[in-house]
Amino acid sequence: SAAATDVPMPQRWSDWIKGRFGPATDVSNLPNLGEGLALFLADPDAMRFLAVKYVVFPAGTVVGEPLGSEITLVHRDGVSDVYRLAGAKPYFDAGAGGCRVDTRSRTEVVVECDSRTRLVRRELYFPDWTATVDGRSATITPAHGLYRAAVAPAGRHVVRFSYGPARWPLA
Repeated sequence: SAAATDVPMPQRWSDWIKGRFGPATDVSNLPNLGEGLALFLADPDAMRFLAVKYVVFPAGTVVGEPLGSEITLVHRDGVSDVYRLAGAKPYFDAGAGGCRVDTRSRTEVVVECDSRTRLVRRELYFPDWTATVDGRSATITPAHGLYRAAVAPAGRHVVRFSYGPARWPLA
């Protein structure tokens, strides 16, 4: 399907939205509708899952509940108010305990884990992405139905993600 902007809507994103907010949710118009924004404002945990750390509102906006009590004002000027949402999931996530994650860039991370771990990169899963662990090819799998993940063995490892579209044969 396509969004209201005529940009194709990834199926994984569409499926996640409908699974989270209900099958009748109009995914193609979600970003353009006040009701789409209202869905997210009423569900801070959805924003945390999506790794939303900051929320921006027009200056002077009164933020209602449940979001209002879960955000902290960090910047205010004549144009906008910027709030921090506590508890946002990290961009790279090695799961519960036993791991230290050092994000070097949006495509590279160093993980040091006590045991084998599934490293989730909070970026929409698409084919043609590849991963390496210490320079060796690693399999990328969907994570949480939305993101991409690669497995790293116990110990300290450098994990890199990269994109290379499949070659299309010329006619």
